Amino acid sequence: MIIFERLVVLGVGLMGGSLALAAKKAGVVGTVVGWSRTEATLQT
Repeated sequence: MIIFERLVVLGVGLMGGSLALAAKKAGVVGTVVGWSRTEATLQT
């Protein structure tokens, strides 16, 4: 059951990325948008 249409994560490091993946896997969020200061973090 989708509770949130979109989740925006500011800082997709270890904690932010894990939160986003868990929310998506649990089905509580439709779309995940991530932001990071470094491009290297976004590539993993």
